[in-house]
Amino acid sequence: MSGKIEVGDRAPTFRLPDQEGKEVDLADRIGRGSLVLYFYPKDFTIGLYVGGS
Repeated sequence: MSGKIEVGDRAPTFRLPDQEGKEVDLADRIGRGSLVLYFYPKDFTIGLYVGGS
């Protein structure tokens, strides 16, 4: 998938480490209840404070 993701689009699958360093695969989480994905700009930038409010 490339380009902008719109509301209602299916999320692309990916793997990332969680807060404890354990790898989490998005595909393993889908269908197991509510799931919220929140992406934010780089830490300590104005976009982080405006976008997360």
